[in-house]
Amino acid sequence: MTREALTTTRPREPRRFARGDVLLFPGPADGVWQLLDGLARVQTVDADGNGLTLRYVKPGDFFGEESLVGGRRDYFVEAVSGVTVARWRVDELDDALREALLASFARTTADLYRSLRRWSGKRLKARVAAELLALTDTPLASCDEHAPTVVHVTHDDLAAAVGSVRETVTKLLGELQRSGAVVVGYGKVTLVDPASLRSFADGAQHGGVADGEAQNTVPMRNPNTPPRLRSLKP
Repeated sequence: MTREALTTTRPREPRRFARGDVLLFPGPADGVWQLLDGLARVQTVDADGNGLTLRYVKPGDFFGEESLVGGRRDYFVEAVSGVTVARWRVDELDDALREALLASFARTTADLYRSLRRWSGKRLKARVAAELLALTDTPLASCDEHAPTVVHVTHDDLAAAVGSVRETVTKLLGELQRSGAVVVGYGKVTLVDPASLRSFADGAQHGGVADGEAQNTVPMRNPNTPPRLRSLKP
């Protein structure tokens, strides 16, 4: 079942959130949620209040799955763009919704496996390149067959997605720009040479900042503090 098909399940009390709104906070599970449009991200935070992106939620995807087992939520969900969501109580899930949930979980698991491979086996520059390529399949990307794809993402958000800090990601983006793979702008990255960027993502090209210098290794604490709002600075 495709993500487009998943969004055809009947919504219950759809709600609209603006970019930057926090949809869910850590706490008791309160139902299963589905993203109907836009883009959201599941985040946790470190001791300084910096967000660490665990996964992106795309249209048709579900979150809040801990409700199925009566678990407690230990993450935030933030709207990356304007979003519409629907919520169901567990006892409202009919066969069609359960099938949609299963398909969504299978897709999410596959995405998480790919993310784990990036984190465990690749240098930070490769993870940044892979993250930019992954974002081309989200509402953050502007695609035109006659122009390069533009990903509207800040350096802060890229750092949260790859487990690093803004300063290091800025340096790595500069290296990717000097290689001719991307052009870095204000709050956006233009993918001028996707083949070269994929080569970096696959680890075929090396060099640059070592992982040990790049990762944000501050232990996570205070999990009930929301991620601090990010500026639009690149």
